[in-house]
Formats: sequence, structure tokens, C-alpha cells
Amino acid sequence: MLRNNWPYPALLGIAALLIVLQLVTESGVTELSYQRQAILAAMPWRLISGHFVHANLIHMAMNLAALILLAGLIPEKNRNYLLPVVVVVALLTGGFLLLMEPQLEDYVGLSGVLHGLNVVIGIWLWREHAISGPVLLLLLLTKIVLEQSGLLDTRSTESLISMRVATEGHLWGAISGVILCAMSALAQHLSRALGRGGE
Repeated sequence: MLRNNWPYPALLGIAALLIVLQLVTESGVTELSYQRQAILAAMPWRLISGHFVHANLIHMAMNLAALILLAGLIPEKNRNYLLPVVVVVALLTGGFLLLMEPQLEDYVGLSGVLHGLNVVIGIWLWREHAISGPVLLLLLLTKIVLEQSGLLDTRSTESLISMRVATEGHLWGAISGVILCAMSALAQHLSRALGRGGE
């Protein structure tokens, strides 16, 4: 059952963080959001913290619901990696936005990280020979292609969250997930190679 796969401590911790940050004042959100000029002015924590603050309660609730659904798909042997994956993907995504999207001045929300988490979980499931893995990856790829081509209408979402949907974050979040999986596979390969070399 899905509930046996849920990484309860990490999931509850992230959920609590999102809710608490949503309850703070708007000035608190401003101090934590991704702001390009602030990051360049020696506030690097915004590369990560910006992903955990949201434009409004609906924005936060949508992302929290997606996080819970994705967490329920994590294979049991991987469930302890939820928090590290979220943090690393958040850092990579923030870094890519800073380096590759100079026109993006402000960004808030967990959706970019969720796209990266989607990639990681999809690959985990694929390695477990679960059909849900390739399906998850195909659906995500289709969504990103439609977003980047302008064929996906985001106006209804924008009206709910009272801000533009930053599809740049979705793209770089997914790419960050791919990079994290590639780095993990390379580290495992090197570890096995070194282990054989030491025999």
C-alpha cells in the first residue's frame, strides 16, 4: 500500500515548513524569496529558501498536495532520500535560474523542485521495473514540452496563485533531477570500480 512507502519524518518536516512559512508575514516571505539582485548582493540562501515560500495559501496548498502524492510513489528502499533530494534539487534549480535566466528577477514556490523530484522518483521506479516510472517521466516530459512551446494554457493557474507561472523553474527543476540521478549513478559506478580495484 502507498502509505507504507511514505517517508513520514521528511514529508512531515517539509509540510510543516511550508505551512509555517505561509503563515508568516509578507515581509518574511520577501526576505526568503528568490530575488536575483539580492542573491548577487551576497544573500545566497535565497537560492534554496525561495522554493519554500509561496505567493498565497492556494499556491502552497497545490504544491503541498503534489508533494504528498509524489512521496506516496517513492519505492520503500529510497524513502530516506526524500529530504536530501529536495534540498539538492532546490539548490541546483536556484543555481540554474541564476545562471541561465537573467531576466527572471523574482521566483517563489516548490513547483520547480517538484518537477525535479518527479524525475528522480520516475527513475527510481523505472529501476524497480515499475511501469509507473516511464509513465511518470513521459507525462512530465510532455508537460514541459507543452509549457516551453507555449501550447499549455497556464492562465487558470495564474489566476489562482496571483502570479505568473514561472515555467523556467519547471524546466530547470526537471534538468536538476536528471543531473542528480546522473551524479548518483556515476558515484555508484566509481564506488564499485574502486571496490573491485581494492580486492
